[in-house]
Amino acid sequence: MSEPKEMPMAKQKIPTLLEKLFSIQCEIKNPIKDTQGYGYKYATLEQVLDLIKPHLEKQKLLLTQVPMNEGQMIGVETVIQCLTDDEVYQNKFFVEVPKKDPQGYGSAITYCRRYALVSMFNLAPEDDDGRASITEDKKLPPKNPAPSLTDQIDNCLKQIKDKEFTQKVAAFIAKKNDHLSLAATLSRCQARLKEQGQAPRK
Repeated sequence: MSEPKEMPMAKQKIPTLLEKLFSIQCEIKNPIKDTQGYGYKYATLEQVLDLIKPHLEKQKLLLTQVPMNEGQMIGVETVIQCLTDDEVYQNKFFVEVPKKDPQGYGSAITYCRRYALVSMFNLAPEDDDGRASITEDKKLPPKNPAPSLTDQIDNCLKQIKDKEFTQKVAAFIAKKNDHLSLAATLSRCQARLKEQGQAPRK
């Protein structure tokens, strides 16, 4: 009697680099513009990296950003390499340098690194002031809704002294309560109040 053969185990599919990047984009949160610049606010490179690094570690991806220049422009080449199968994704981002000194070049490189990562991971930095405003709006008490046409008519009828008129109006709106009919009825009631020499009370 022959021995039973072992069935080969199914190989587990290893996610591709693009699948890993897609997974990161689905999970990662947007950075917050919490640093004040000259007339604007922005999210720092440190904050962007703090958001990205845990996801890179989880997916076993290596990130490198190398400064480079192209003519009078300076930028970085951003490379993401998959440690499980050596797949590589890379892009280049360049800007002009308005201030050509060490500080100017350093600022330009930091700018390129930050925006290359923001673009690559499909991030949209959020305005901290905007988030605070939304939070404050949620805390405000709800506004009182405007009175309906029916409520306004009822209010007028309580002030009109002509009993026969009020009875006819009440009978009419009981039959016709569409918007146009109610609006016309409200105008008639307000006109009757003016004839009495008084304005409708709210």
